Amino acid sequence: MGTLAFLLVVLTVGIFAVLLALNALLSIVRVRIPFVTSPRWVRDWLVRNLTLPDGATVVELGCGDARLLAALARQFPRVRCVGYEVAWWPLLLARLRTMRLRNVAIIRRDFFEVPLDEADVLYGYLIGSVMPRLENKLQRELRPGSRMYSYTFQFPSWPVAGSVIDPHNERIRLWVYVKGGGYRV
Repeated sequence: MGTLAFLLVVLTVGIFAVLLALNALLSIVRVRIPFVTSPRWVRDWLVRNLTLPDGATVVELGCGDARLLAALARQFPRVRCVGYEVAWWPLLLARLRTMRLRNVAIIRRDFFEVPLDEADVLYGYLIGSVMPRLENKLQRELRPGSRMYSYTFQFPSWPVAGSVIDPHNERIRLWVYVKGGGYRV
């Protein structure tokens, strides 16, 4: 009986692993953005250095498991934090991680399909191929003064307001963009 139980556990874990792998592949094919968490230093830097007035809205584009949003929600309890995620596994993790945080909303939607005009601060660790399209969307929708933080990937023509060098790799940066300028890191 012990061998049968062991085999059932192994089979269940194997099936679950295959489903996770298929989900990751489907997410990459469908959205073209894989689930990769932002480095801890980015999260720590944003929590330490963002200035957010009460009532501000922070949006994470492709929030994954919402580690950043949860940290920001705890640091800024009077700020609204919104995360968009389409892949079911990271979405589930994000909802579990933030279920007790009243100022966080995790939404299963493609961020290209929702208006982002209420965002004061946005963050994304995306992929180079989506940056031109995202730049066009943000330039159309954001209010002057709204800030976009992008880890690793730059926009093709939006002037950079500043950057923070990755302490582990000086060629990688956290890029800062401001709609209408007027802000420096």
